[in-house]
Amino acid sequence: MRKQYRLLCLLSFAPLLALSARAAALDIAAGAGAEFFDWHEYSGGTQLLEERGTRFNILDFRLQSDKARGALWGYHGKLYAGNVTYNGQTQFTHLPATTTTSYAGINHEGLLGWRWHPANLYLEFQAMLGGDSWERDINGQIEDYAVVYVRNGVNISAAGEHGWYAGGGWKLPVYTHENAHLTDSGYTSNPSLTPGKRMSAYVNAGYRFARHWSVDGYYDSYRFSQSETEVVSDASGQRYVVVQPKSNMDTIGVNAHYHF
Repeated sequence: MRKQYRLLCLLSFAPLLALSARAAALDIAAGAGAEFFDWHEYSGGTQLLEERGTRFNILDFRLQSDKARGALWGYHGKLYAGNVTYNGQTQFTHLPATTTTSYAGINHEGLLGWRWHPANLYLEFQAMLGGDSWERDINGQIEDYAVVYVRNGVNISAAGEHGWYAGGGWKLPVYTHENAHLTDSGYTSNPSLTPGKRMSAYVNAGYRFARHWSVDGYYDSYRFSQSETEVVSDASGQRYVVVQPKSNMDTIGVNAHYHF
């Protein structure tokens, strides 16, 4: 039910935004795609686990003010889900384990920027504030993540309704929260975990074939340092140290969009 609710919330904005294109110069696009997902966790210099596989961008919705030069604003929303292969170890016994991890999440991102129009090109500086939340289900063990981040970068594109475009920059989390639902695993408390914040990179490139269609590819990433340690107890009083290890996420994907 949670996944369907998220989808309905995102879709509810689409008709209003599409109609607003008639009253303002907006580039509005909706599409879908897929990405290769790679997640690694480390303790010291040792890899604890990896998750790899394909996730799907069920809906990728974008809008941006569209003018030759000056201030820009925009919005990007994405709904994604998929199952990937988990290769690692159990949390406390450290026995080798292979299973399936299910992901479902939603991302919102607002954009402010400035566009220049040298020759036959558009050159943009972009500053973005985003919120990303996802559910990670490791064989019934649920973890909920929430991340607020900033991104800064540049984008260059051919002026007009078709042609190549590309961009890239850096990304930095400014807020992180992880709910590991420890009480569901038999512990008497459920302290929040706060993965550490590290800078990472992103790049994208694509081609707009005509007024209505474009295809783009991208690389995106997160880098989290180890969270602060927390101590929990089970029903017998046995105490355990809980921590979210240093984690790296990398995604490489492709989307196709229809522009209204």
